[in-house]
Amino acid sequence: MAKTSILPPGRLLQIRECTMGLDLMHYVAASASPFSDRFIGRRAYNAFRRPVNKRTALLVPGFGGGPRSLFALKQTAEDAGYQAFDWGLGTNNGDVRHFLPLVQQRLVELAERSGEPVTLIGWSLGGYISREVARDLPQHVRQVITLGTPVVGGPRYTIVAKFYERQGHDLEKTEAEIKARYDDPIQVPVKAIYSKRDGVVSWEACIDHWTPDIEHIEVRQAHLGLGFSPSVNRIVSRLLTAADKLSEVSEPKNSSAMSNVVSGG
Repeated sequence: MAKTSILPPGRLLQIRECTMGLDLMHYVAASASPFSDRFIGRRAYNAFRRPVNKRTALLVPGFGGGPRSLFALKQTAEDAGYQAFDWGLGTNNGDVRHFLPLVQQRLVELAERSGEPVTLIGWSLGGYISREVARDLPQHVRQVITLGTPVVGGPRYTIVAKFYERQGHDLEKTEAEIKARYDDPIQVPVKAIYSKRDGVVSWEACIDHWTPDIEHIEVRQAHLGLGFSPSVNRIVSRLLTAADKLSEVSEPKNSSAMSNVVSGG
């Protein structure tokens, strides 16, 4: 297999992950400020005025995370008029082969219940699982939104690589197996949020060169704060709203990879 220049995040980026607490504080502060679109009173008012929406979103947590880690993203989806559901599988322990069929089953249940395709939102490894579910069941997926998700190498270019190696995984073999999947491209829109400040997943591993309808959105955010950042949640909200409006008038059009830089916080 050809060698790659991608490396796991360096020590400095890993240290910066300690800012997660600040990201959470920013989110809480925004929720308490009457001048913010996250203000709980404004959200309640908007919810009252919002028309009934049949759209459904399924949220998939990252490695070591569970449904509670996605509370901000769940609120964002609900504020956008979606019915938001967690994956119902507890903590993500990293066993992708175990979780894939279970998430597929959950997706089919939600799609059949709503009568419409479901939006998948996945953080880190949860985004990888979401992508693979969409690859296999595109008829049930409206779009996929990922946050800090490695699409190259699996865990090989992340700081949890050694964990997988200790579990007996051959990461070079895993990377080759993942690459082979790209011969069957994902046939739904994918919005990939990534950060060059990511201290958990190498940002180069987040760049998707294979999906026909891919949009890359760069943010200035540490990995562990992606799901809590008000600015990232605003992006997710816009993506949900845009997809909702687009689906009412036409089929999604292919978009070239692009990078929009926004401030984290």
